[in-house]
Amino acid sequence: MLGGGNPVGSSNPSGIGTGINYIGNRVYGYSGIVAVQTSDTNLLKFTNGSNLLIATVQCFNTENSAELIKWQISFDSQIVSQYHSEGRGSAEREHGNQIPLVIAPYAEVKIFGECQGGSPIGGCALFTGKIVG
Repeated sequence: MLGGGNPVGSSNPSGIGTGINYIGNRVYGYSGIVAVQTSDTNLLKFTNGSNLLIATVQCFNTENSAELIKWQISFDSQIVSQYHSEGRGSAEREHGNQIPLVIAPYAEVKIFGECQGGSPIGGCALFTGKIVG
């Protein structure tokens, strides 16, 4: 296991949840579809290990809805990225915004969303990266 965290040692290293998985010097996480509430809803939350991570995050609305989701990423409770996406016919829904990240060792990372409309809608987050150093 490089850098600590959640190693994957089976022949089928896939998983859904709020953590990330390590495969050699690569990392990934997928939240699965989550009902994003009208208050902060965690999609991914983890603490990095002892190495630097170079990563990309993509967040998606999973429903054909005009509702906006406010996506935020924080390191150690400090917001480092924020944007809004709409579910209906938007490029963000089709492909997600690719947000590049450089994550320091031992940083707590939180990727969360908040539905800006009246009722929860589906959303998901995909995290991929590489351990460096």
